[in-house]
Amino acid sequence: DNVVLSSYFASGSPCQSCEVTLLQNGVSVATGTTDDQGEAVIQAPAGTLTVKVDAGGGHGATQILKDDTMTASPPAPETAAASVPGTLDDTRLRQIVEEAVAAKIRPLVLQIEQQQSTPMDKIIAALGYLLGAFGLWMLWRRR
Repeated sequence: DNVVLSSYFASGSPCQSCEVTLLQNGVSVATGTTDDQGEAVIQAPAGTLTVKVDAGGGHGATQILKDDTMTASPPAPETAAASVPGTLDDTRLRQIVEEAVAAKIRPLVLQIEQQQSTPMDKIIAALGYLLGAFGLWMLWRRR
């Protein structure tokens, strides 16, 4: 199975030539590099994976992909139909479209999930701001 991922900076620009590591139970099982569009396709085993993207310069991201959140790649187009060559029945066509749409919107769903969580770096930054303000207040009070 392949893991298809897109990696972007907060500005929306793609993470080009970034190192991608897939971990399973804390052990590296596959690696790859993003292309000019910030995308990578990496062959990976089934199961829950941790995806780490290292953009260098302290920039990076980590995302956990659980078995139940991954979608299968859309199947290859049918080469023969049950009744008329070159046609698909409604059920098969609906299935192909649903799988293709699910694969395309998955990066958006992951991005929304990431934005809804409170990253630890924001909490640490807020604590640093408070400590800095307290230090300035103490300095001002000392004078």
